[in-house]
Amino acid sequence: MPKKAKLALDIVAAAFVLVAVTPQLTGIAAHEWIGLVTLIALLAHLAASLDALGGLLKAARRGSFLAAARIALDAALFMALAVCVVSGVLISATVLPVLGFVAPGYFTWDPLHAASAKVLLALVLVHAASHAGQFRRIWQKTR
Repeated sequence: MPKKAKLALDIVAAAFVLVAVTPQLTGIAAHEWIGLVTLIALLAHLAASLDALGGLLKAARRGSFLAAARIALDAALFMALAVCVVSGVLISATVLPVLGFVAPGYFTWDPLHAASAKVLLALVLVHAASHAGQFRRIWQKTR
């Protein structure tokens, strides 16, 4: 994927994350649908980054602590995203009924969703900060 297209995808994914984490601004129904679109954007970001992940794996095998730390961060991000999405769908008052389902256990899944969303947001911010130099270089080249 060209660097400009990947940068655009990164910006779109980040924008969706920022909107998805503010259900107070969008309302719960919109938050649920935006959350699913955010999942798609983040999975597209992951797919576009698979070559970089391969490079990190090679570097980690050669003993790079930084590469190992980035892999650990990415794994934590993926786990937090999975927990957030699954728990979010299970407490859904809009999306799940549209699909014809109802999930019991709101009081179990709601605290897990709230906690995983906070962890996910913190990890996304750390992930973005870890790539700040790359963003800056790409941004300067596009101007």
